[in-house]
Amino acid sequence: MLPFSLSASTRRKSGSELPKPVSSTVKTTIKSTLKSLIPPSLDLPLRYYGMKIRGRLDDELALLPTRIRDRTGAINVGANIGFYSYALSKIFRDVEAFEPISECTSMLRAYGHNISVHNVALSNLTGEATLHIPTMPDGSINGGLASLEVISGIKRLVPLRRLDEYVFSRRQLH
Repeated sequence: MLPFSLSASTRRKSGSELPKPVSSTVKTTIKSTLKSLIPPSLDLPLRYYGMKIRGRLDDELALLPTRIRDRTGAINVGANIGFYSYALSKIFRDVEAFEPISECTSMLRAYGHNISVHNVALSNLTGEATLHIPTMPDGSINGGLASLEVISGIKRLVPLRRLDEYVFSRRQLH
């Protein structure tokens, strides 16, 4: 039994006084409006730190600064949207990021700074190959699961290069 009672006048008569859930259309509009206010060069750092605050970054990222002595340069193969490249850019003077899916590298390119982006797939061969990129239910791509093996999704012809074709002058990369 409650030590108090609510009179009929203080009880809520309907759910109309409760806040209504925000529709997905409104959420999408708010999200796109906020995104349009953020300069592209800040998109990657903001996403990175948002993931860091929520504890959703790989644990290995925290270990990087503790394991490296020479901080001249680094290579990130399969850079995707750039979280590792961004983290490496805070430790190393120069970062070379390799990612064949151009949609994935847009944030990296916009951030710029000390990251050079190469839109190629690294391989032991030179030429071209068909990259299979899975799509999400909303039609967006999932570059993190892209493969040269046949999977459902979109197909894209990408350039293949060998890492030893690149000359990283004035840099010693790890």
